[in-house]
Formats: sequence, C-alpha cells, structure tokens
Amino acid sequence: MTWPEIEEIWRKTINYKLQFIKKYNTAEIFNKWQHYTKPMGYKLIDIDFHKIYSRYSCFITKFEEASSKLIKILDERIKDC
Repeated sequence: MTWPEIEEIWRKTINYKLQFIKKYNTAEIFNKWQHYTKPMGYKLIDIDFHKIYSRYSCFITKFEEASSKLIKILDERIKDC
C-alpha cells in the first residue's frame, strides 16, 4: 500500500480511531496503528489534529514554530559540562 493510500484510508476511518484513542493508552494505540511510528507517521498525527482542532492551524506548523523556539531556549540555557 502506498503512503497516499494509507492517508486516504486514515481520513475515512478517523472517527473510529479517535474513539479508540480516547479509551486506550499510548502503547495500545501504537500497537494497533503502527503507522504512527513510521517515518511519515507525523502526517497521520497532523490528520488527527486537524480533525480534532479544525479551527486551528495545522499541527505541523504549530510544532515547527514551537520546536524552533524550544531549541533556541535549550541552546541558551543548557551548557556542556
């Protein structure tokens, strides 16, 4: 199955997955949907994020903004011993 096909199926089954996610822990979620752990898994998280928070910007954009700020703070505050 190609990644675009996985994303298409992901979108079609999102309500079922989100109900499962509410009931189970992270290990059970990753065990059931191993695609989350693949290199392109972040795209699936973005699909989920957009479904849950449709009025907000996409997860990837928010993550990139926050992570660059976090890295800057870490660089400033953490020094090698």
